[in-house]
Amino acid sequence: MAEEKKASELLLEEPYRSVLFQDYSRTLTVHRNRRRMENIENELSWFTNRKDGYRTWDERGYIQKFQEEYGRDGGRLAQSYRPLTQYPQGREPGILYFILLYVKKYAEFQAYAAAHPIQERSSDPAKALEYRRLRAEFHLIQGLIARLENVAKLVASSIDEATTTDYLKGAENLSLPLLENRFMRAVSNGALDACEKLLEYMKKAGADTSYEESMIALREKNYEKASELAGHVGKEKPQYSAAQSVLLESAAQRGDIDGFMEAFETVGQNHPDSMYFIYLLQTLVCNADYNRLDSDEFEQDVQKLLKTDFNKNPNPVFTGLVSRKFVEILLAGLPICEDILKTQQQFGKDALIPDDRLNSLYRYQMALQLYPQQDVQNLIDLDYMAEHGADYCRKKIGAQAAAILLERNPDHSFNNVALAFSALEQTDMMDAYVKNVESNLENLRKYAERGEKRAALLIQKAADYKKKNGADAAELEKVLEELGA
Repeated sequence: MAEEKKASELLLEEPYRSVLFQDYSRTLTVHRNRRRMENIENELSWFTNRKDGYRTWDERGYIQKFQEEYGRDGGRLAQSYRPLTQYPQGREPGILYFILLYVKKYAEFQAYAAAHPIQERSSDPAKALEYRRLRAEFHLIQGLIARLENVAKLVASSIDEATTTDYLKGAENLSLPLLENRFMRAVSNGALDACEKLLEYMKKAGADTSYEESMIALREKNYEKASELAGHVGKEKPQYSAAQSVLLESAAQRGDIDGFMEAFETVGQNHPDSMYFIYLLQTLVCNADYNRLDSDEFEQDVQKLLKTDFNKNPNPVFTGLVSRKFVEILLAGLPICEDILKTQQQFGKDALIPDDRLNSLYRYQMALQLYPQQDVQNLIDLDYMAEHGADYCRKKIGAQAAAILLERNPDHSFNNVALAFSALEQTDMMDAYVKNVESNLENLRKYAERGEKRAALLIQKAADYKKKNGADAAELEKVLEELGA
């Protein structure tokens, strides 16, 4: 952070502004958080008044109200910043609503000023008044945040820590909790070399790293080793529940129904996220023995699991995970269904199809039935594809992927974006690919500027396709040049 600037000013700059604005958007996806945010935003009008055509703001009165109603829970931000959606119900710090609203009001004010320059506002009283309203509301909350500099510093430093990709920077001087935080972000992003070095620092600090090592094994898809390491974490350890989740996911990836049921006995006691459960169940179904799946015993096991007291407010991260899994299953089942259909069309409906091919297809169809928002397993159904054509099913799958992962993008993850474009390419929808790159160009640019190299590759592929087909790719090439790609 630049030393000459206050933290409250830095929050309006990148990368802080994008992180906070993204968290503001996520906050609106949870009903209880959205209602409270709306109430706090509506209160701004109580302290901004129209006076002779101008808007003024009662900063002293607003700060006094904040101290009376919200200041008491600001202390809950003592350790670090994290999104509102990650707090238990009723435990979120009120101060965070104001931090997020600060960024949102700044964006509103700046956007309106840019869209309606002073010449336009001078000749249109309604636009001038709206500009003054937005300015008054922004300056009101800006005055509050400026008086909460210590909170702003904490938020800025937390975002610095959360967005760094140099996981080893200063690691030798970090406390064990911060080392653990660095490790979890590194393993989530696949930086396994950094993970190994962080493990050394954690061991020097006296930590038992069985759980962390199981996470590396899980990331490396060594599910047997992951299970073995996670099994070493005793019930007295704070990571015990998390280690049971590793056992659960490892069992799902191996298709081990018995191991899955055993691990879920512990995980299910902690009000697991409903969307995470769907992801794991989909994974289990995709990997388990089909004969075991197609049994009354498995049906009874699933019904037992469904009686679990799940978290009623799913984390958007897990919603994104399920959405990606849904698309991945469609893409995995599509070529199998197409190949079997070709064989049947060539040699007849009674053509001999290897059991493993049929069973794979049936597993994917069964897993798709678990997806809560779409009934699309027919897109990889042999009879449906024979009736409507493989091309129709392929295009529907590409369109579904774009709608779910690009338009909705439940957890605002670039992994969703990358998979959506991969699906469009795999389903021979390159015209739609280019159209979506162009309509999402600004977002792709932001991803690339934040270090996501795949974003520039998506733009490059669209530009190459346009040039190959004689279309003008100048706009895309200009962005690539600005990105240095």
